[in-house]
Amino acid sequence: YEKDDVAEVFPLDWPRGEELCSGNRAEHVEAYVQWFLREKFRAQLEPLLDGFKQVLQNCEFLKTLVNASQLEQMLCGVEEPLDVQQLRLTARMEGFDEDFKEIFWSVLESLDAEQKRRFVVFVSACGRGPPP
Repeated sequence: YEKDDVAEVFPLDWPRGEELCSGNRAEHVEAYVQWFLREKFRAQLEPLLDGFKQVLQNCEFLKTLVNASQLEQMLCGVEEPLDVQQLRLTARMEGFDEDFKEIFWSVLESLDAEQKRRFVVFVSACGRGPPP
């Protein structure tokens, strides 16, 4: 987009949103990304970071036990099809009679992969299951 009304056509919701013009797009976008990642969610991310620091402290050995990919899996889960049999082995269902449990597992097993993913989202608010 080369016109001068770039800020009106592509508004960015941030403190410097009005500074965008066709002459500073690259710098503006870079500054926006930095602001988005460092400032916008600072209040939410600082307690998480503080928690990591308390757990890891200065333990270099512990830091070497997990790499970035493994940490992502621990925090976000893994995107794999739901293994109903594995879930059944580890799930605790209290307050339901055996007939209900059998019907529940039968229905869950009958779902296709997308429906199972939606089930996981429904019960966990995340489309990924826990790491194995």
